[in-house]
Amino acid sequence: MLIAFGNVGIAVGTAVGGVAITVFSIRAAAGAACLFAVILLALLPIRVRLSNRV
Repeated sequence: MLIAFGNVGIAVGTAVGGVAITVFSIRAAAGAACLFAVILLALLPIRVRLSNRV
């Protein structure tokens, strides 16, 4: 299951990066990557908190 979600993440990241490049420019791909990093850092504490409940 973990591998499947990793593949979904790669697919979504590639699609969003491709759309950002198409609509804006190649510089927008870095902005999209930074946005995903911010989302990751925001969700990581929630994931840790939920995994400690078990």
